[in-house]
Amino acid sequence: MAGTLSTRESILALLASEGPMTAAELTEEIGKTRNAINASLYQMRLYGTKYIRIAHYRRQLGKSGDAAAVFALGPGRDVPFPKLNTPEERKKKNARYRDKYRAVLLLRMQKRRQGSINPFAQLIQQVTR
Repeated sequence: MAGTLSTRESILALLASEGPMTAAELTEEIGKTRNAINASLYQMRLYGTKYIRIAHYRRQLGKSGDAAAVFALGPGRDVPFPKLNTPEERKKKNARYRDKYRAVLLLRMQKRRQGSINPFAQLIQQVTR
């Protein structure tokens, strides 16, 4: 057992050799559960090692939700969590959506203005003839 590293030692060694990494990347490299890695990072930052900090935040590719914290070795303050989905960002996103789907949105609006259409109207006419 003397040859195996604890989770905390593994995290420190990886951050020293590979540079800044997210908790998900640490999980892949170390091979332990995500909960174990997160608990170790939390304990190290809270009680022990003051040399682990959040260097920046990175958007997760292929996933929705908050940005992932990128941990790095070294003293210093954590970078504040970025303000995501601000009203300005939502306006820009909505404008891009409207520009991209302008034709589809115009067709939908025209159908709404025409009023509701009975999908069975043609069938009724065919049957009553």
